[in-house]
Amino acid sequence: DVDLAKLCTRLTSWRSLAVVCLILVVIGGCFVFAGSCCQALTCACCGNSMDAVANVLFWFEVVLSIAAWSLCINSLSLIRNSPSVTETSYEWAFWVFVVFGTIIGGVAATMADWAAEGSCLRWFFRCITCRKNDDDDK
Repeated sequence: DVDLAKLCTRLTSWRSLAVVCLILVVIGGCFVFAGSCCQALTCACCGNSMDAVANVLFWFEVVLSIAAWSLCINSLSLIRNSPSVTETSYEWAFWVFVVFGTIIGGVAATMADWAAEGSCLRWFFRCITCRKNDDDDK
């Protein structure tokens, strides 16, 4: 038999994490927009710190989205074990969340990191290609 308190806790947890993911994406998008406006208005003198904050927010959202859909999968397996349930499946919203929350979120985080002045990915790329400084990127 299914422990309803455990199931309710897991359902609430993954739904709450999904809402937090949405909030992080919106806030990160605002930072990207503000950073882009600052860079456009100041001839690229300001705004890099906003890209760095967006990078952290987007990666945090990706990690939280993985935790959220893991809890969702676990909740569905708990529901499947119930004797009164005949059929369960993942609906379209679950797959949209996996694709956009995790995969597209990872792409957005990578792009935000690449746009930041102290980019970890750009540094790693320069190490692999044996480039010494930023002048090689221009």
